[in-house]
Amino acid sequence: MRFPIERILVAIAVITVAASSVFAGPPLVCWKVETGGADSLPWVNRSDTYQGMDHDYRTSRLAADTLALLKGSTPVLARMETLRRAALYATDDANAGEALLTGLVERAQQNPAEASAWFDAGYFVEASRQARGKNEPEFWSRFLEASGIRANAAGVLGTKTGYDAIAKAIELSKHDPAMEYAAALVTLYPRRAEHDGHLQRAAAGAAEGSLLATNLLKNFGDHGRTLTDLRASVPSSVR
Repeated sequence: MRFPIERILVAIAVITVAASSVFAGPPLVCWKVETGGADSLPWVNRSDTYQGMDHDYRTSRLAADTLALLKGSTPVLARMETLRRAALYATDDANAGEALLTGLVERAQQNPAEASAWFDAGYFVEASRQARGKNEPEFWSRFLEASGIRANAAGVLGTKTGYDAIAKAIELSKHDPAMEYAAALVTLYPRRAEHDGHLQRAAAGAAEGSLLATNLLKNFGDHGRTLTDLRASVPSSVR
Protein backbone atom coordinates (compact mmCIF):
# COMPACT_ATOMS: atom_id res chain seq x y z
CA MET A 1 0.00 0.00 0.00
CA ARG A 2 1.31 3.45 -0.91
CA PHE A 3 0.70 6.46 1.34
CA PRO A 4 0.41 10.06 0.12
CA ILE A 5 3.51 12.11 0.87
CA GLU A 6 1.36 14.53 2.94
CA ARG A 7 0.39 11.74 5.36
CA ILE A 8 4.00 10.65 5.68
CA LEU A 9 5.11 14.20 6.49
CA VAL A 10 2.36 14.59 9.08
CA ALA A 11 3.38 11.31 10.71
CA ILE A 12 7.01 12.45 10.88
CA ALA A 13 5.92 15.76 12.44
CA VAL A 14 3.83 13.97 15.07
CA ILE A 15 6.73 11.67 15.97
CA THR A 16 9.11 14.62 16.18
CA VAL A 17 6.81 16.55 18.53
CA ALA A 18 6.27 13.48 20.69
CA ALA A 19 10.00 12.88 20.91
CA SER A 20 10.71 16.51 21.84
CA SER A 21 8.08 16.30 24.58
CA VAL A 22 9.71 13.17 26.00
CA PHE A 23 13.15 14.75 26.10
CA ALA A 24 11.86 18.04 27.48
CA GLY A 25 12.06 16.45 30.91
CA PRO A 26 10.00 16.76 34.09
CA PRO A 27 8.49 20.29 34.16
CA LEU A 28 9.01 21.02 37.87
CA VAL A 29 12.78 20.84 37.49
CA CYS A 30 13.46 21.34 33.78
CA TRP A 31 11.25 24.37 33.19
CA LYS A 32 12.65 27.56 34.65
CA VAL A 33 9.97 29.77 36.22
CA GLU A 34 10.04 33.38 35.03
CA THR A 35 9.97 35.52 38.18
CA GLY A 36 10.93 38.97 36.98
CA GLY A 37 14.28 38.79 38.76
CA ALA A 38 13.01 37.94 42.25
CA ASP A 39 15.58 36.89 44.85
CA SER A 40 16.35 33.18 44.83
CA LEU A 41 19.09 30.65 45.53
CA PRO A 42 22.45 31.13 43.74
CA TRP A 43 22.20 29.88 40.17
CA VAL A 44 24.18 29.84 36.93
CA ASN A 45 21.89 30.28 33.93
CA ARG A 46 23.04 27.99 31.14
CA SER A 47 21.61 27.40 27.69
CA ASP A 48 22.72 23.76 27.46
CA THR A 49 21.12 22.38 30.63
CA TYR A 50 18.48 23.05 33.25
CA GLN A 51 21.01 22.20 35.96
CA GLY A 52 22.53 25.54 36.91
CA MET A 53 23.72 24.70 40.41
CA ASP A 54 26.53 26.99 41.58
CA HIS A 55 29.39 24.70 42.61
CA ASP A 56 30.64 27.34 45.05
CA TYR A 57 27.35 27.29 46.95
CA ARG A 58 27.49 25.53 50.31
CA THR A 59 24.49 23.20 50.38
CA SER A 60 24.79 23.01 54.17
CA ARG A 61 23.00 26.39 54.00
CA LEU A 62 20.20 25.11 51.75
CA ALA A 63 17.50 24.74 54.40
CA ALA A 64 18.18 28.06 56.12
CA ASP A 65 18.57 30.01 52.88
CA THR A 66 15.46 28.53 51.26
CA LEU A 67 13.25 29.09 54.29
CA ALA A 68 14.49 32.70 54.51
CA LEU A 69 13.58 33.30 50.86
CA LEU A 70 10.10 31.83 51.31
CA LYS A 71 8.71 34.73 53.32
CA GLY A 72 4.99 35.28 53.56
CA SER A 73 5.20 38.12 51.03
CA THR A 74 7.15 36.12 48.43
CA PRO A 75 5.09 35.69 45.23
CA VAL A 76 4.07 32.16 44.27
CA LEU A 77 6.14 32.14 41.07
CA ALA A 78 9.27 33.13 43.00
CA ARG A 79 8.53 30.37 45.50
CA MET A 80 8.31 27.86 42.65
CA GLU A 81 11.68 28.83 41.17
CA THR A 82 13.40 28.78 44.56
CA LEU A 83 11.96 25.34 45.34
CA ARG A 84 12.95 24.08 41.88
CA ARG A 85 16.55 25.11 42.53
CA ALA A 86 16.46 23.68 46.05
CA ALA A 87 15.24 20.31 44.74
CA LEU A 88 18.11 20.18 42.27
CA TYR A 89 20.69 21.15 44.88
CA ALA A 90 19.31 18.41 47.10
CA THR A 91 20.13 15.77 44.46
CA ASP A 92 23.79 16.32 45.38
CA ASP A 93 23.20 16.60 49.14
CA ALA A 94 20.42 14.38 50.44
CA ASN A 95 20.94 15.55 54.03
CA ALA A 96 20.39 19.17 52.99
CA GLY A 97 17.19 18.15 51.22
CA GLU A 98 15.94 16.27 54.26
CA ALA A 99 16.69 19.26 56.49
CA LEU A 100 14.74 21.54 54.17
CA LEU A 101 11.80 19.13 53.98
CA THR A 102 11.74 18.93 57.77
CA GLY A 103 11.66 22.72 58.04
CA LEU A 104 8.89 23.05 55.46
CA VAL A 105 6.77 20.35 57.06
CA GLU A 106 7.17 21.84 60.54
CA ARG A 107 6.10 25.23 59.23
CA ALA A 108 3.00 23.75 57.60
CA GLN A 109 2.10 21.87 60.77
CA GLN A 110 2.61 24.96 62.92
CA ASN A 111 0.60 27.18 60.54
CA PRO A 112 -2.25 24.95 59.31
CA ALA A 113 -4.26 27.90 57.95
CA GLU A 114 -1.36 29.37 55.95
CA ALA A 115 -1.73 28.50 52.27
CA SER A 116 1.88 29.28 51.35
CA ALA A 117 3.22 26.90 54.01
CA TRP A 118 1.27 23.96 52.60
CA PHE A 119 2.13 25.00 49.06
CA ASP A 120 5.88 25.14 49.72
CA ALA A 121 6.00 21.75 51.42
CA GLY A 122 3.91 20.06 48.75
CA TYR A 123 5.73 21.65 45.84
CA PHE A 124 9.13 20.71 47.25
CA VAL A 125 8.01 17.09 47.65
CA GLU A 126 6.85 16.93 44.03
CA ALA A 127 9.87 18.81 42.63
CA SER A 128 12.23 16.58 44.62
CA ARG A 129 10.52 13.48 43.29
CA GLN A 130 11.01 14.67 39.73
CA ALA A 131 14.59 15.80 40.41
CA ARG A 132 15.48 12.41 41.89
CA GLY A 133 13.93 10.77 38.87
CA LYS A 134 16.14 12.57 36.36
CA ASN A 135 17.94 9.25 35.85
CA GLU A 136 14.91 7.02 36.38
CA PRO A 137 11.38 7.28 34.94
CA GLU A 138 8.90 9.23 37.07
CA PHE A 139 6.41 6.34 37.16
CA TRP A 140 9.16 4.12 38.62
CA SER A 141 9.82 6.66 41.40
CA ARG A 142 6.13 6.63 42.26
CA PHE A 143 6.06 2.82 42.22
CA LEU A 144 9.01 2.63 44.61
CA GLU A 145 7.30 5.01 47.02
CA ALA A 146 3.89 3.33 46.81
CA SER A 147 5.44 -0.08 47.42
CA GLY A 148 7.29 1.13 50.49
CA ILE A 149 10.71 0.49 48.95
CA ARG A 150 11.43 4.21 49.20
CA ALA A 151 9.96 6.37 51.95
CA ASN A 152 7.10 8.56 50.77
CA ALA A 153 8.14 12.11 51.63
CA ALA A 154 4.55 13.37 51.46
CA GLY A 155 3.56 11.02 54.26
CA VAL A 156 5.03 13.31 56.88
CA LEU A 157 2.58 16.00 55.78
CA GLY A 158 -0.39 13.82 56.57
CA THR A 159 -1.27 13.77 52.86
CA LYS A 160 -0.87 11.02 50.30
CA THR A 161 1.22 13.12 47.89
CA GLY A 162 2.79 16.53 47.63
CA TYR A 163 0.02 17.34 45.17
CA ASP A 164 -2.55 16.86 47.95
CA ALA A 165 -0.78 19.52 50.02
CA ILE A 166 -0.79 21.87 47.02
CA ALA A 167 -4.51 21.23 46.52
CA LYS A 168 -5.06 22.11 50.17
CA ALA A 169 -3.10 25.34 49.67
CA ILE A 170 -5.24 26.21 46.66
CA GLU A 171 -8.39 25.83 48.71
CA LEU A 172 -6.97 27.96 51.54
CA SER A 173 -5.92 30.65 49.03
CA LYS A 174 -9.37 30.75 47.40
CA HIS A 175 -7.90 29.37 44.17
CA ASP A 176 -4.86 31.57 43.66
CA PRO A 177 -4.24 31.38 39.87
CA ALA A 178 -0.46 31.06 40.29
CA MET A 179 -0.97 28.07 42.59
CA GLU A 180 -3.36 26.65 39.98
CA TYR A 181 -0.52 27.02 37.45
CA ALA A 182 1.82 25.14 39.78
CA ALA A 183 -0.76 22.37 40.14
CA ALA A 184 -1.11 22.24 36.35
CA LEU A 185 2.64 21.55 36.11
CA VAL A 186 2.48 18.88 38.82
CA THR A 187 -0.42 17.10 37.11
CA LEU A 188 1.15 17.32 33.65
CA TYR A 189 3.91 14.78 34.37
CA PRO A 190 2.65 12.15 34.75
CA ARG A 191 -0.66 13.48 33.46
CA ARG A 192 -3.57 13.40 35.86
CA ALA A 193 -7.27 13.99 35.29
CA GLU A 194 -7.08 17.24 37.29
CA HIS A 195 -4.61 18.85 34.87
CA ASP A 196 -7.09 20.56 32.52
CA GLY A 197 -9.04 22.10 35.39
CA HIS A 198 -5.93 23.58 36.99
CA LEU A 199 -4.71 24.94 33.65
CA GLN A 200 -8.09 26.50 32.87
CA ARG A 201 -8.33 28.23 36.26
CA ALA A 202 -4.74 29.50 35.98
CA ALA A 203 -5.42 30.95 32.53
CA ALA A 204 -8.74 32.43 33.64
CA GLY A 205 -7.08 34.20 36.57
CA ALA A 206 -3.98 35.45 34.76
CA ALA A 207 -3.88 39.10 33.79
CA GLU A 208 -2.70 40.04 30.30
CA GLY A 209 1.01 40.85 30.34
CA SER A 210 1.56 39.45 33.84
CA LEU A 211 4.39 37.13 34.85
CA LEU A 212 1.83 34.36 35.23
CA ALA A 213 0.66 34.94 31.65
CA THR A 214 4.28 34.86 30.50
CA ASN A 215 4.85 31.47 32.12
CA LEU A 216 1.56 30.05 30.87
CA LEU A 217 2.18 31.07 27.26
CA LYS A 218 5.81 29.98 27.43
CA ASN A 219 4.87 26.42 28.41
CA PHE A 220 1.32 25.97 27.15
CA GLY A 221 0.97 28.56 24.37
CA ASP A 222 1.74 26.26 21.45
CA HIS A 223 2.57 28.19 18.29
CA GLY A 224 1.93 31.67 19.60
CA ARG A 225 -1.46 31.25 21.21
CA THR A 226 -2.84 34.09 23.29
CA LEU A 227 -4.39 33.82 26.73
CA THR A 228 -7.78 33.89 25.05
CA ASP A 229 -6.77 30.96 22.83
CA LEU A 230 -5.42 29.06 25.81
CA ARG A 231 -8.61 29.59 27.80
CA ALA A 232 -10.69 28.37 24.87
CA SER A 233 -8.51 25.31 24.27
CA VAL A 234 -9.31 23.61 27.58
CA PRO A 235 -12.23 21.13 27.35
CA SER A 236 -15.52 22.79 28.28
CA SER A 237 -16.25 20.03 30.79
CA VAL A 238 -13.65 21.44 33.20
CA ARG A 239 -14.54 25.14 32.98
